Amino acid sequence: IKEAQWQQQAAEASRSAIWKKSEDAVKDGNLSYQYYAFARSLKQMKDVHGNVQWKGLDNTGKEIIIDDANLTTEMQRLAPSATDQSFASELAAAVKGNADVDKRIKAEGKKIKGLEAAKNDAKK
Repeated sequence: IKEAQWQQQAAEASRSAIWKKSEDAVKDGNLSYQYYAFARSLKQMKDVHGNVQWKGLDNTGKEIIIDDANLTTEMQRLAPSATDQSFASELAAAVKGNADVDKRIKAEGKKIKGLEAAKNDAKK
């Protein structure tokens, strides 16, 4: 259980590393908070055929769905400025990296629950 908890905490810590460069760019004024917030809003989902898509909200609250293969291109197209466009590839990579971390955290959470259930059953 301790190992699984440690793995989950390590995954959570890696999330901040994924977004660090973008957060620093926002602080330095090189990346608009609006565009950064849009990238952070993107969540992975699958369409009816099992293809990966990304769903998020633009600054007006409109839902946007982007196919996985077009993520970087669409991030460039949706950038509010040329400066923001220069971060499109990094933000697309961060979005995908964040989704991978979410999967690891959930997997470790399931492992922890299973181990705790087995431990409780053993006590009975």
